[in-house]
Amino acid sequence: MKNIILCISTVLIFSNVYSQQNQTWKFLHPTPQGNSLRWLQVADQLHYFAGGDLGTFMKTTDGGVNWDVKTISIIPGDFRNLYRGYFTNKDTGIISTYQGILRTEDGGETFENVLSFTGTSNFPYSMSFINRDTGFTIIYPSFVLYKTMDGGKTWAPVSNFTINNF
Repeated sequence: MKNIILCISTVLIFSNVYSQQNQTWKFLHPTPQGNSLRWLQVADQLHYFAGGDLGTFMKTTDGGVNWDVKTISIIPGDFRNLYRGYFTNKDTGIISTYQGILRTEDGGETFENVLSFTGTSNFPYSMSFINRDTGFTIIYPSFVLYKTMDGGKTWAPVSNFTINNF
């Protein structure tokens, strides 16, 4: 019985070694950066955006061949998670962070703080858009629903919404 288990184990070990040969995939971690990513948004065939932990923001303008990596935050030096991003094109995008919602009109070179929750325990955890102008975000832990109708430039609480309606 021990010989059978030894033979099967040997075959499994060596089959895994050989299965890795001639693969076109390469392990790149931590390149181009090592933080976990939470979202990826494709604006068009050349422009992709990604965001994640510790304020990590990435963009490519050549279909993913090269990536520009930077960190962003509402409070300078306080890099928090970027929970969700939504880009309508290669220039305009909205990002929900632990501190609020940021908006860019230059492809992520600069961001404007359009909804801030700094100094509170609330933050916009989830965000979804039904078209380029109308979007929603749910604020955690207060469970207040916010809505935008101008592409994320302004946000307002939705009246008469409670978690029981959810």
